Order: sequence, then C-alpha cells, then structure tokens
Amino acid sequence: MIRVRYSGPIRGVHMLSRQLSDAGLEAEFPPPMERRGVGQDVVHVTMEIGSAARDGVVGYAAVEAVKRIVGAFRERHPGVEADVESDEDE
Repeated sequence: MIRVRYSGPIRGVHMLSRQLSDAGLEAEFPPPMERRGVGQDVVHVTMEIGSAARDGVVGYAAVEAVKRIVGAFRERHPGVEADVESDEDE
C-alpha cells in the first residue's frame, strides 16, 4: 500500500490527486471539509494510492512514480507538506 500524507490548502489536495490520476494512479481519500469564505485553510489528508494495472504502473514502479509526482508537486508548491509512505519501503 502506498500512502501520501498531505498538509496544505484544500485545492492542492485535489490538484495532486488529479496529477496522480493522470499518471494512471488512483488516489482515494476522504474529502476534506470545505468552508466558504475561509480562504487558504490547511487540511490534513491521507491518500491511499492504487494503480491501474492496465497502464503498467504496479509495485515498485508505482512507488517510484508517486515519489516523483509528489516531489515535483512539492517543488512547485513550497508551502505544502506531502510525504510518501509505502509497504515496499519496509
């Protein structure tokens, strides 16, 4: 199981999820609570990542793809915290 722990603005979690999806990875997470008029609230979300086998992104390759995508996302959004955990690391 691959997990991404995200802390940052609510829209960032959706942007990261979309980037993972575009790479053939499915990010499942409980939708964070949105409040109107609050602006840049910080949300804390744990995404569980699954891969679409038909796209050929499985196992170690999936872990590396998630690490690459999350790393690039953090570089573009320096105020965001996002860390990757994997059972493959153990």
